[in-house]
This record gives sequence, structure tokens and C-alpha cells, in this order.
Amino acid sequence: MSVEKLISPLIASQFPAFYKTEGPNFIAFVKAYYEWAEQQNNFLQLSRSLYDIKDIDSTPAAFIKYFKNKYISSLPESIISDKTLLVKHILDLYRSKGSERAYELLFRILFNEDISFYIPGQFIFKPSEANWVIPTYIEVSNHPMLTELVGRKIYTKKDGFAVVENYFTKIFNNKTVNILTLSNLNGNFKFNEQIFCEDLPQITSDNAPIIFGSLSSVSITNGGSGFKIGDLLNVTGGGFDGIARVAATTNQNGKVSFNLVDGGYGFSVNAIVTVTGGGGAGASFQVGDITNKQAYLINQDVLSSYYNTEMDISSSGFSLGISNSTGTFQVGEKVTVANVSVIDLDVTQISLTAANGESFSNSSLGISGLVAYKVDGNSISITGSNTNLTNANLVSGVVLKSNTSHALVKVNTVYPVNNFSANGIVVSANTSTVVVNQVNNYFVPGTVITGNVHSYTANVTSDTRLTDWLFPYSQSINKKANLNSKISDILTLYILEAGTITYLKNVNPGLGYSSNPTISIIEPAIYDLQIPDGNGGYYGYDAVVTASAGSANGIAAAVQIVNSGYGYNPDETVYLSNNTNPTSVTGVAVVDLNGIGTGSWTDNKSFISDTINIQDSYYYQNFSYEIVAPRMFETYESLVKNLIHPSGIALFGRYALNSYITDSTIAPETFSVIQS
Repeated sequence: MSVEKLISPLIASQFPAFYKTEGPNFIAFVKAYYEWAEQQNNFLQLSRSLYDIKDIDSTPAAFIKYFKNKYISSLPESIISDKTLLVKHILDLYRSKGSERAYELLFRILFNEDISFYIPGQFIFKPSEANWVIPTYIEVSNHPMLTELVGRKIYTKKDGFAVVENYFTKIFNNKTVNILTLSNLNGNFKFNEQIFCEDLPQITSDNAPIIFGSLSSVSITNGGSGFKIGDLLNVTGGGFDGIARVAATTNQNGKVSFNLVDGGYGFSVNAIVTVTGGGGAGASFQVGDITNKQAYLINQDVLSSYYNTEMDISSSGFSLGISNSTGTFQVGEKVTVANVSVIDLDVTQISLTAANGESFSNSSLGISGLVAYKVDGNSISITGSNTNLTNANLVSGVVLKSNTSHALVKVNTVYPVNNFSANGIVVSANTSTVVVNQVNNYFVPGTVITGNVHSYTANVTSDTRLTDWLFPYSQSINKKANLNSKISDILTLYILEAGTITYLKNVNPGLGYSSNPTISIIEPAIYDLQIPDGNGGYYGYDAVVTASAGSANGIAAAVQIVNSGYGYNPDETVYLSNNTNPTSVTGVAVVDLNGIGTGSWTDNKSFISDTINIQDSYYYQNFSYEIVAPRMFETYESLVKNLIHPSGIALFGRYALNSYITDSTIAPETFSVIQS
């Protein structure tokens, strides 16, 4: 509503017309009177400003005290800095009464200070109060919409319902496992079922993700020995991260215990272990780990059957690729290469890679006419004239450049020039290929052959030795080799890491042993080298393990899965072991239901600690709270109780002062005193 503030300008218009001629002084007097009444704080100015006065943002300072007495009379005058601001926001304070927000607002308004709270009731020991949570998840097949399932409800066509909380993948042994974590699980998600989502009709029976199932239980086939109920065992198999707890144990006779007496030398973790005799069955173990490790380069090819192989049969000869032939050579004629000069260079590749047939030079040093007929890594075979091959500048350290590929090589070693001739008898010939046998010496690509019948000539572009022999290895790969072959190409070598056995693992005590069995550990590849160990034995066969047959206690009879892990296969054999017991439990994996993770407590209310305290029904109780502020409790106790303190609750205060020390290497300290 709008109220006209000034009346004096309207006075003259309110009088009859004759007053303007008969009484102008009277009109002027009345107008002057109203102008006086309209002045600041006079009655007319105040009466016509009532709407402004009742708004605290526009009321005169003299009226603030009336607002204060009406809305915040309980607050002392001395501590209120901005009464207008306080009155405007006092409703925020009253409406939040009983909450931490009310206290924070009060201290900010009154003292311009920040406070914090300590609620003793949240740190009281309460038996059986802590919350135990077991994560639940399912492993599923690949599907493009797995990420779309997060936050949605999924179900199976049988009895499974759940909400997908998260989607992630795990990779193990190049195997990717898709995982959906679940909440609000109702029913079961079983192996080989499909999952659907009402929010995603694109997922149908034809393309729905399939549940692979998770490790649900293990059917024990061998219980090991020395276990106690409650022992946690890692589950090893096609999957990973599985953990089981021993649920029941038993005692039996006829078991074998093993003792590592001497770890020997020359063994890998895959050494062959043999347990024989003793009248029982099933006892076994594996090498756990090795120390004093050394790497051996082992050739695994079987060569003993080929020691009589004739490695070069001259009658088989060569197949020569030719070009620029002046005629067709006749079968039975002799072809000859005369005065071939060859050198070998040991080089280092600088840039790019050259190929056979390219020429090399260094124009600044006058080196030219070097034709590479065989480029083999860091070795190059060169032909050319004796003059070019014996160039005085062709020495170690020279850089040569290919005129074709522009590859650069640095010469490390220049070997002496070899001069030789070659000849052979033509077996077959055409304009591109000549096959020769009864070969004397070697045909070098880049040279010229001449026939002895019509003196036809041709340039040799390539040579293929026809004297291959087979190396049928145990890997069922038939490799061919000849005198041109690299040893590294035709032999199969591998690196074997061997050392001293440090402990045994996956021990199976077997069953039915009436006497001590005999133990043998051998690393065949090392033992075949017959390296004496200095004690009358040989590396790879000098470890000593004793076996004792007798009764065994703590045989695991049943286990409970506490972490399903990921990626296990139905009916696969798994091994269960831990780091404190050398024996292992063997069983068959049952992969059926949704997986479970290792459970955990979400809080520590049921555990006595430095933060959880025994209830004293005074400070440590459910109906108390403490204000932590940078001022003494007495300065605000009455204000808090009068304004925002809930009845029936015990109020405490703590004085806390942060000391910020300039030396950054020293941590700030907090000094506190509890008051009540």
C-alpha cells in the first residue's frame, strides 16, 4: 500500500477561491504549519511513515530497541553487534532449535565464531550393536548394456530380484570377468540363468546376459592335515581371490608328513616330484619357492636321433634365381662363376634397414661398389671388385649408406677378402631359374654365371639351398634347416630359473600308508647337464625330503566359503592353503549361486577402543552433547540454555584453541578443557 508522505503541497488547492484574494496570508500560514509537521520525527512525518517503521530494514535506529525487546529480549545488549541482522534471521534460529545448525548460527551471530560438536552417545560401547555387512555380486557374460543396469532392478525368470549398485571388471590370466554388485537381494541368482530389467526392454531372452555363477562351496577330496576350525584358506584354481574357512576337522591314520632336509641346487618350482612305496596312495607335494636363483639357457630340442644327419648333400645343390639371361642353359652343362670377391662386415644399424641386393657407399671417403648379397641383422656379406673391397678407407668406424633404402650402418669390423669360384651341373633351367647340383663352392647373388656349351650368361639374383633336413621337435612343429640356417632359428631355447628349494607347498598327506614312502625330486634339464654338487651328487637331483607315515590330526572335513572370488569354473579341481600350513586341501569347486565377498563391520560400536567408551550415565550417555568452541563455557551457557537448548539433555562445553605454529614441520596442537 502506498501512502503520500507530503500534504503541504496540496494545502492551497483545498481552500475556496475567495481565500486566494481575501486571505492569502492564512493559506500561507496553514501550509507552513503542515511543512513543519512533515519534518523528520514530527508527528505528521511519523504517522505517514508507519508502513516503513514496521519494516526493520527501514525503521529509524530509535525503534530498533522495540524490535529487540519483542523478538530477542533474552539476549544481552552488550554482545549483539548487528541487532537488525539478528532480528531478521532470528526465525531461522528458532526454527532450527535442537539441531546443530541452530548452535552454529547462534555462535556465528553472537560471537562470529565457528564451533563443532562431540556427541558422547555416538561413542558408547553397545554389545551386538555393530552392523556386519556381506557384499553380494554376480558374474555375468559380456553384454553392451551392463553399464546401463547400474541403479536399476534386475530379475531372473525364477526367483531372483535385486538392485545393481555397481559394475566393474576383473582380469586374471587374460580372462576378463564382468561383475555386478547387488543390494536388496531377494531369492537367488543361479548358474546359467539369464537376467532381465523392466527398465531396459532391449534385453530379451535372445540376448540377455547369462549368470556364470560364483564359487559357492568346495567338495573336499583331500583334507590335508594340521588345520584348526576357523583357519582361513586361499582357494587356488581357474579363478582368483577365493577364501574359505575350515568348518570341521577330523583325525586319521595312514597319513604322510614331509620334511625338507636339504634344498639342493638346480631346481625350479616345476621340478618333478615322485612319491613311491609305503603301501598307500595320494601323497604328494610341490616345490613352494627357490632361492639362490640362476638363469640357465636350455635347449629343449630332441637331437639324439639325428646325429647321423648329412648336413650338406652336394648332389641336391641349389635353385638359382637369374635375370638378364642371354639364352637358356641346357641340362647337363656346367655353369661357372669365376673370380668372386667377398668380404663380411660386422655393423651396427643406425637407421632404417637394408635388404639383400642393395649397394652401399660413402662418397666423401671414395667408397663405392659394395653390393650386399646377404643382410643378416648386424652382419652384411659384400661382393664387388677387389679394388672396392680393399679400399683403404673401409675401416672400423666408417658409416655406409644404402643407395636404395638409404639405411645407415656403422662398420665395426672388416673381415679379410675371400676370392673363390663356383661351378655346378644344370639339372633344369628356364629364363628365371636354374637348378644345379654337384656344386663346388657357393653361388653368390650379384655375380654372373656362364655356361660351357653356348657361353650363355645370366645374373644370379638369389640362391636357395636344396639340402634341407627336418627337425621334428616334441612341439609337433616340423622345421627345415640347412647350412644357411641360423642356429637360433632352428633350435628351441628357453630360460630356466633354478636354485635351492626353500619350502614345500600343496602338500597332500595321502591315505593308507603303513610305512614311509620314498621321495624323489628331479629337474631333468639341469640334471642332464651332470654338474657335480661337490657332495657326490649332481645339481637338479640332490635335494633331500624325508617322509614319515603315521596318524594326522586336523584334517579338514568341511569348509565354508567366506569370499567367492572371481572366475572359478564348475567342477574344477581347486587347492586350499594358507601361509602357516605346508599342507593343502584339495577339492572340487561348486559354482552355482551369486558370489559373496568378505564381510566387514560398518562401525565399531561393539568394540572397546580408544574412541569407544563405557557408559557412565553422566557424560557418556545417550542424552548429552558437548559444544567445542574457542571460548569459556560460562560465557555462553545461559544463552544456549535460554534460546535453543532442548530440555532433558545434558549440556557440556569444551574450550579448544588451535595453535598455528609458523614452523611447518611442527604439527598444530589442540589444547582442550572439558567443562559442564
